[in-house]
Amino acid sequence: WDVSPECDSQVGCNPTHPYQPFAFQTFQSRRYWYQYSSFAQFPHIHRFTSIAELLDRLVRVDLAETSAAMRAFNQQSLLRSAAFWRTAGRRLLPLAKTVLSTGAIS
Repeated sequence: WDVSPECDSQVGCNPTHPYQPFAFQTFQSRRYWYQYSSFAQFPHIHRFTSIAELLDRLVRVDLAETSAAMRAFNQQSLLRSAAFWRTAGRRLLPLAKTVLSTGAIS
């Protein structure tokens, strides 16, 4: 939850969301926050609207191809994330060393 003093303790910093993050008590709140999850946003997800459509897709979709595409996307995501955090660490480490050695925060 937001920790900034400027944020409202009940609605956070972005009051446009109708449900608090991680407040999954109701089906509606879970359904709302699901759209922001990686499950809903990652590529190569097969969606269906009925059991009949699910069963149809199970026999028509190449699941090995889907799995390979998901694996490739995850690998690319891992490489991009690792590069980002490596760069962030390189930039922040000198500052952290200065702060720790002097006790000063600028």
